[in-house]
Amino acid sequence: DAAEVVSKVHGTSAIDFFADSHALPSTQSFAKSVDRVFEKELLLALEDGSSSSVKETPELVARALIEMENEVRSEAIPFQEKKAHIRAIELHDRYCRTGNMPNVNNGFCFVCTPYFRLRFLRAERYDPHKAALRYFRSLNVLHEYFGDPSLMRQLYVSDLTSEEIKYLKNETQLLHARDATGRRMFFHFLGLPYKVFRIRRRILVFLMYSVLAEDVASQKIGISFVASALPAKHSDSDSSFSQPATATKSSSSSSSWNFTTF
Repeated sequence: DAAEVVSKVHGTSAIDFFADSHALPSTQSFAKSVDRVFEKELLLALEDGSSSSVKETPELVARALIEMENEVRSEAIPFQEKKAHIRAIELHDRYCRTGNMPNVNNGFCFVCTPYFRLRFLRAERYDPHKAALRYFRSLNVLHEYFGDPSLMRQLYVSDLTSEEIKYLKNETQLLHARDATGRRMFFHFLGLPYKVFRIRRRILVFLMYSVLAEDVASQKIGISFVASALPAKHSDSDSSFSQPATATKSSSSSSSWNFTTF
C-alpha cells in the first residue's frame, strides 16, 4: 500500500519495497535485520549526500516559490497531472472568496500558500519543476483519498472513521524515535486481510500529510519506513508467520524513496 501511494507521487510502478526479507521468524532476528538495513541506508546517505539539505535563505525561498509558481502555471506539465490543483482553485473561488469559509490563509488558496508549497521545494532540493510535479501528484493522492476538504485545509483526526482510528492505534505507528540520519520512523504491519487495504492506504496518506508534513526534517530528508510481515500480536514463540521483512526508504538518491508526498 505504501508502494502504491508513493508510486502515484513519483510516477513509477516498480518500487523495491522489501530491503531485507531473509530474517528468521523471531523478534530478535527481526531487530537485527532492521539494524542491518539502517546501517546500509546510513552509508548510502553519507556517500551520495542525501543526508544533507540545501541551505535555506530568505532570498532562496522567495525566488524558488516564484519559480515554482511559474512551473505550476506553465504547460510543461500535462493537464492530467493538474486535476486536483484545478479543483482546489475552483473550491477557493467558490467558498473562500465569497466569505463562506473563515479566511485563515490571508486570502490565499490553502494549497497555494508559501507554507504549503515550501515542503515540496525542500523535498526536491529547490528544483522548481520537480517540486511542481510532486505538488500536483500529491494533491491528486490527497483528493483521491480525502476528497474536497483536503484541498482547502490540513487533514484532521476527525476526517477518519472510527474503524480507521482503531487501525491507527493498533497496526500502524509513527514513532517518536529517529534513525541515525535524523529521519522519523514509520512502523507498519503488513499481514492484514484484503478488506482493510483501503483503510490502510487512507491511514498512510493521513499520517504523511497531517503529521509528517509539519516536520521540517521529514520534508528535507524523508522518513524511514519499517514494515513487518509479523502480525501485530506476534511473539517469538509464534510460528504462524515465518518471513518478517524490513524496508527503510528515505530521500532523493536513486536507491530510496522520499516520503515527502505531502
